[in-house]
Amino acid sequence: MTKYIARFMKNVLGENGHEVEICQRVVEVEASTKNRACEAAKLSFCQLENVGEWWLHADSITVSAARNPGCVPRDPAGAVSRTLAGKAMLLA
Repeated sequence: MTKYIARFMKNVLGENGHEVEICQRVVEVEASTKNRACEAAKLSFCQLENVGEWWLHADSITVSAARNPGCVPRDPAGAVSRTLAGKAMLLA
C-alpha cells in the first residue's frame, strides 16, 4: 500500500481583509488508491477533530502521495498528527 498525505484546508479572512487558505490538519494514511486515501483521511480527521463531518472544520482536502513514507507530517500547531490505521485499513 501507498502512504498518502491529506491536508485539510480552511478559507479565512487574513489581517489585511483578504481571504487566505490555512491548513487545519495534516493526516497520513495508507491506502491502495488516492480516492481511498481521501476517504480514510476524512474518517481520521473526523475522529481527531471530534466532529461528525469533516467539512464542519475544513473547506477542502488535498491528497498527495507521501514523498518520504517514513516521515510523519506535523500539523500547523506543531503536534504530530496520528494516523488511525484501523480506519485506513478498512477502506484499503
